[in-house]
Amino acid sequence: MPRTGLSAEEVREKAVDFTLERIRAAGYDKLRLTDVARDIGLSHASLYAHFASKADLIDAVTERWLLETEAHLRAVAERDQAPREKLVDWLCALYQLKRQRALRDAPVYEAFDFAAAGKREVVTNHLATMQAQLADLVAEAKISAAPATDVARLILAATTGFHHPKVILQDAKTDREADLRAILAALLRGLADPT
Repeated sequence: MPRTGLSAEEVREKAVDFTLERIRAAGYDKLRLTDVARDIGLSHASLYAHFASKADLIDAVTERWLLETEAHLRAVAERDQAPREKLVDWLCALYQLKRQRALRDAPVYEAFDFAAAGKREVVTNHLATMQAQLADLVAEAKISAAPATDVARLILAATTGFHHPKVILQDAKTDREADLRAILAALLRGLADPT
């Protein structure tokens, strides 16, 4: 146990909390592990036992938000509503979650963008989870005779402009949900009748 009396999990949680404060105050590019260690009351070396690098610490911040996002989307996926409507609501919720984070917590969202651009494991795991959730919704909605995983991949590719971190950052002030719903309606019609 570290000299702070905190468990390893408590150190990780406090590190994420202090990292969030520092990112909000000065941006992720000015984040230093030595500052976070000092905030917690640890030596720099002790913090390295939990986070080998600044990128690992940003991953932990990103993971916290992505787990919240996944839980929210899972709740949408479990709603008792028409399958196609639920699928559309799920994609709109994904868009709005990212948009609202970019609007309300831009410095932290930029850290997420950094992790996404670096194709960090925490982001690739999140993308796999999202694609699996969407594939389940596609299968439930019986949109196409094609495999649900292929259809989910196509839907995500077709709607990249509504969930890609860079695009969200650029357009966050404009609510484009009506456009997303129109695109999804056309896309779902096309997938159901590809002739």
